[in-house]
Amino acid sequence: TGPIEEAGDYFAGLGYKQPPTMDVADFLQSIPTPDGNMLFDSSSSPADEHYTSEGFAKAFKESEQYKKIAAELDSVSPHAWTSTTAEGGDEETGTSNEEGAPKCVPKEFTVGYQNSFWGSTMLNLKRHFTLWKRDKGFIIGKAFENVGMAVATGGILFGQGRVTWN
Repeated sequence: TGPIEEAGDYFAGLGYKQPPTMDVADFLQSIPTPDGNMLFDSSSSPADEHYTSEGFAKAFKESEQYKKIAAELDSVSPHAWTSTTAEGGDEETGTSNEEGAPKCVPKEFTVGYQNSFWGSTMLNLKRHFTLWKRDKGFIIGKAFENVGMAVATGGILFGQGRVTWN
């Protein structure tokens, strides 16, 4: 894995162009699908056609991102996942590793949810408003539809007078 900011450049190097009306998440989800062929530009790609799954895997294994990730995975972890100083294992689960040493899991990995309820709600609302703003044609069409329905309903009911029920 890597920063999402690098993903756009990585796929641009493979010949995929992100349309201005599409955010990074939608762009990345579209690439491996048949619709990804519409995003593919062979003139800026080392390949002549839209990548297959095997092609994506091969291109990734040859990339600098892959080498960086492989080196990081092969390196020693900066976290002390095991410790002989803790008693009784991990305080949450009471488990220990294969050698019998207790696990000491850093606190940031034991938190169930990183965002609060309101933080998650705001992220969700921002995402929906972003998608909503992007589809201006739909919004304008719906506005005209609502105005048309109001005028039609008003025209039908105009002059009917007030109905009284006895």
